[in-house]
Amino acid sequence: MATIRTGQTTDFSNQGTEFTVASQDTDGAEIKETFFIPDFKKWNGYYRKISELRQVIMKFASWTFGRRIIADDKNQKKLDKIRGVGRESARSVLKNQWIVAMICGDSFAHKIKDEQGRVTNLKPLNPGKVAIVANAEGIIVGYEMQTPVEGTNIRFDVDEIYHLMFQREADEIHGIPMPEALVT
Repeated sequence: MATIRTGQTTDFSNQGTEFTVASQDTDGAEIKETFFIPDFKKWNGYYRKISELRQVIMKFASWTFGRRIIADDKNQKKLDKIRGVGRESARSVLKNQWIVAMICGDSFAHKIKDEQGRVTNLKPLNPGKVAIVANAEGIIVGYEMQTPVEGTNIRFDVDEIYHLMFQREADEIHGIPMPEALVT
């Protein structure tokens, strides 16, 4: 039988560290108006090519949104009107927004409103084409969507866009992509 000698443990004083990390500050708003566009192409590439990452994100989203959204009758009628880009449910639109936010840090949907100003739909937008606009104090004051025609960007007020930020920290005006931790 082995004898346990607690006074004779392994000395790790000569071992190096497994990794080093450079310090990093947040990239909050600057002195002037700030624009930030998420690098959706880059992070979506990680999501599409690394199946383990995709499965983690999908499982997290499925766990978060479950099988359905539970709401009272009044709010359920409002949710039933949301169709996304066509024949989606409110749950699938919101789940997609959450997945995209995990992929690139931010997700955006245009709030479609009726004549009375009530939200009737959420149309998902490509986060790689939407700039977050913040003032000098770091407050988001709007969004600007790039269009295929040069110089004809569409400007949105804060109330016109449903914006999710995944793991935003401190004074940043954007979320942090989940795959960012994979980059060394």
